[in-house]
Amino acid sequence: MKYATHIGTDVPESLTYDEERNALHVGPGVFTGVPPGVWNYEVGEMRIVRKWFGYRKASPTSRRTSPLDDIHVTSWPSTWTEELIELLSVLRRLVDLVPAQHAVTVKIVNSPVISRADLTSSGILPPQPRANRGRRRVVLEFDDPAQP
Repeated sequence: MKYATHIGTDVPESLTYDEERNALHVGPGVFTGVPPGVWNYEVGEMRIVRKWFGYRKASPTSRRTSPLDDIHVTSWPSTWTEELIELLSVLRRLVDLVPAQHAVTVKIVNSPVISRADLTSSGILPPQPRANRGRRRVVLEFDDPAQP
């Protein structure tokens, strides 16, 4: 992943992705070498790169909860460019882990399931009386060597 051109000091309004060139356009700035998996990365159906930018663009798309939400930055801080580079790097690593994660998931799904009967025969079920009660809290007191 490379940072090809400067975003500038104006807060950009647009974020686009060119899949043919694997390029992320942030206003006038371009990040090259961004795979589609990074651009499309989701957590809970939330597109991460778009969400990150939504809070930082010229007209943020965040939910308005108070008049303070109407106060926005007037220039693009260089730290945001650094944050974006870090975010893209982390997402790239996560995308690279997808095949290994899939293999582990398949192994788990194809493994034998422990049944209620197995847990009962091993003495784990039913729970022992009072098993749902919390443990007593123990407070340890130490002598302070500075005190006489």
